[in-house]
Amino acid sequence: VTDEAAQVTLLSEARPTLTVPLKGCSEEDWVKLNFGQGSMFRVQYDEQMLRRLCSGIRTKQVPAADRAALLLDALALAKANRMDPEQLLMVLGAFKEEDSGAVWDAIASSLTYLNKVFMAAGPAHEHLRSF
Repeated sequence: VTDEAAQVTLLSEARPTLTVPLKGCSEEDWVKLNFGQGSMFRVQYDEQMLRRLCSGIRTKQVPAADRAALLLDALALAKANRMDPEQLLMVLGAFKEEDSGAVWDAIASSLTYLNKVFMAAGPAHEHLRSF
């Protein structure tokens, strides 16, 4: 992105929403907003893009810092009841071959949260243990 093409959008609502058009992308392409984690904000993706990003996580096309950030965003959204815990589990499932210590810290935080949620739910706790 050149300086001429750069654009800044100020989001001032309590729950700001920004829709990003994906012209020229195929159905398999993923787009990671805040790539490199240069800004301090959370990103909530729709389920289709989240699935695409999970593919990029599995193949490690998404860099380690962004893999950790995606998971921590999903965790924060789940804690705030803005994301279904099942989607958090879907994201966690993409880390089967993870080798980054920073990402494992995010995985541990997510599993700790889910353990607390499922312990409160009783029998559902066994499903998490098998995950």
